[in-house]
Amino acid sequence: MKISSFNNTKIKILIHVVVWLFFFIMPWLIFNVKWNDNNVQLHRYYYRIIINGIFFYVLYLWLVPTYFFSQRKIVFFIVTTILISAFYLFFEYTNDSLFPESQKDEAFRQEVSILAKKA
Repeated sequence: MKISSFNNTKIKILIHVVVWLFFFIMPWLIFNVKWNDNNVQLHRYYYRIIINGIFFYVLYLWLVPTYFFSQRKIVFFIVTTILISAFYLFFEYTNDSLFPESQKDEAFRQEVSILAKKA
């Protein structure tokens, strides 16, 4: 199948799928190498990516076509500011609830403080 036979929508979908695969696969490889299966950090990352993805698609599919392209830019910026605040508050509240401080995070902080005292 030639690339020229793809229509614009299929190319957009393919690009989104490839980027999301990159976002999900690369950090898994990096976290497993650097943090020796520290799943808490990995879960926090994936949680943040999912929340940011939802925010991105709300902007991309609904707010930009509805408000920005229809010359209602002030409404767009007001709604976007409210959504950014709401997503931030939601993320901070649920992040603290779902991912409490673990022993691995505390061990990491202790090692950093020991290194800081030596320097």
